[in-house]
Amino acid sequence: MKKLFLLPVVLFIALCANAQQVGVGQWRDHLPYNKGLSVAAANNRVYVVAETGVFYYDLADNSVTRLSKVSGLSDIGANVVRYHNGLKTVVIGYNNGNMDLIIDGKTIENYSDIKRSTTVLGKKTINNIMFIGDKAYIATNFGICIFNLTNKEFEETYIIGPNGSNINVNQTTTDGTFIYAATDIGLFKANLNNAFLNDFNNWTLDTGLPNGTDKRINAVLYVHNKLYANYSNLNLSTDTCFVFNGTNWVDRSPDFHYRTYTLTAHNDRLIVTCFLGAYVYNASGTLTTQCTVLNDPTLNPNEATFDDLGNFWLADKNHGAYVSGGNISEQRVTPTGPQQKTTLNMVYNKGNLWAVPGGNSNYTNSFNFGQVSKYDGSQWMNRTKDTDTVLFNSWDYMNVAVDPNDPNHAYFTSWGKGLVELKDNVFTRYMAANSNGTILPWPVDPTRTFTAGVAFEDDGRLWFTNAFNQSGIIQRATNGTFTAFDFGTILSNNKVTGPITIDSYGQKWVVLAKGSGILVFKDSNGTIPLNRRKVLSTSAGNGALSDADVRVVVEDLENQMWVGTAKGVCVFYSPEAVFSGSNFDAQKPGIVEGGFFYPLLENEKITCMVVDGANRKWIGTEKGEYSLFRLMVANRYITLILITVRYCLIQYLVLP
Repeated sequence: MKKLFLLPVVLFIALCANAQQVGVGQWRDHLPYNKGLSVAAANNRVYVVAETGVFYYDLADNSVTRLSKVSGLSDIGANVVRYHNGLKTVVIGYNNGNMDLIIDGKTIENYSDIKRSTTVLGKKTINNIMFIGDKAYIATNFGICIFNLTNKEFEETYIIGPNGSNINVNQTTTDGTFIYAATDIGLFKANLNNAFLNDFNNWTLDTGLPNGTDKRINAVLYVHNKLYANYSNLNLSTDTCFVFNGTNWVDRSPDFHYRTYTLTAHNDRLIVTCFLGAYVYNASGTLTTQCTVLNDPTLNPNEATFDDLGNFWLADKNHGAYVSGGNISEQRVTPTGPQQKTTLNMVYNKGNLWAVPGGNSNYTNSFNFGQVSKYDGSQWMNRTKDTDTVLFNSWDYMNVAVDPNDPNHAYFTSWGKGLVELKDNVFTRYMAANSNGTILPWPVDPTRTFTAGVAFEDDGRLWFTNAFNQSGIIQRATNGTFTAFDFGTILSNNKVTGPITIDSYGQKWVVLAKGSGILVFKDSNGTIPLNRRKVLSTSAGNGALSDADVRVVVEDLENQMWVGTAKGVCVFYSPEAVFSGSNFDAQKPGIVEGGFFYPLLENEKITCMVVDGANRKWIGTEKGEYSLFRLMVANRYITLILITVRYCLIQYLVLP
């Protein structure tokens, strides 16, 4: 029996043999594009920055194209997109200071000076971008950077905080005479023609802004011959948007709604995106266009613009992008992908890849709402708190097991809300009340029930772990009956039972999290004899694990059990001997060079492992959070190939 269980903080890889879209030796990203942050129209395209990727809509053929590191971008984590019409250049700014240019819709160029800078300490997020002539004024977490789009070089950096200190600049704008900077400590301005704007003494704080002095201004925009500045105090329930008419600052807040996220302009139209929707005003201040959550409660817009055909586009934090009006029918534009940006576990079964977001690898709650994603080779199915009540009332799904006799029947463990079943397209949650009292709550808090590992036997019996209980191993028979097995002192002292792997000999390997080793047992005729249960440790003769902090256990195609720990990898070459009384200890794979033995990844914290169809091992490590190794063992040589991924599912097709 082959079960694949991965425990990374970020989901690393899926080896999908039926994915015709991916060629042998090629990669394809699977990113969540549902959280739209920024949008820009670029002639016949509309670019949308989502939290983990970028995509564009082609107005000529209505196609959607995804962009990522796999397809040419330099990074992941874009934050803002803008288009310079005269130079036919799209500018993409990232939350780590990186920047990409897309020239004439074809060539992608990277400029990483901000990201690589050693003189700037702390965050380097590109918050916003404004164009004056051929120069991009880049608002960052530390100041304003000037990039010449013609010469393709950074020219200056303005550090404008008090006494030349770094301050977070949220947005810049200009009226042709002054340049204004919305910062976390107020609205700054300077004469645009001053040749020494890199001197903080030439910047002044606008003290005439009511309630805005030394306060957070998150957006500023000059349009309709007026200056708009939005005061956003995160401790208050509403923002205050002020307008300077040339003489006085006037409170415009009654026309806006609660939180204002962005202020943008298009063809002399003011576009306000706020908590209740997106609103467009003409030069006379009349509302001309709106998309609101009052009319569509699923909307969650963050920024908006118009394309050249008159379509109104929203970068929407629920759906990626939303478009209405113009020549395109009202619709949501979201490239197919999983809903979540991080995934704790996945399993591949009969052409379907199942993934769950989980909590984190330290078995502490992140309180991610219950969420399930399934990829069938062409489309993603996403079930969330918005689609299913059970998912709304549960969280942190840790593992998934798929019925060997029904590919649409699956179970999910929840770190806090019991066991969840998906059958006949309906979710059902099991806790003490509907499991004959076998699934027990946490003794410290009876409202929370922790389940973690889950696996199917070939005959359809389900096994799962119920943490913090000495009856922490539970079986559910094919007739629906729950049976709990009491392990006494083995599972006492609040031991955390984690992932469970069933090997080809019918033995169950249960990770005892947080440094307690592995519990191995084998059931017989509905019981688990005392001589068929054992806790493996680092001691010789009792497992000889590389470390008692075990993260993952997998079986390879030769029926050997590979164990990933906080100190590298070890292998049980004779797992059938665990209960035989003879030597069965794990060995450390490695290489001998110059008369010295070097254990594989000896000082690495392993987060996940998987075995592909050619018996190659893919190993994720914690260092750098996103490292992934491919291990090939042949003719006594070990080859390691290091890959780096972040915030995404990457699909790689391998043929044995």
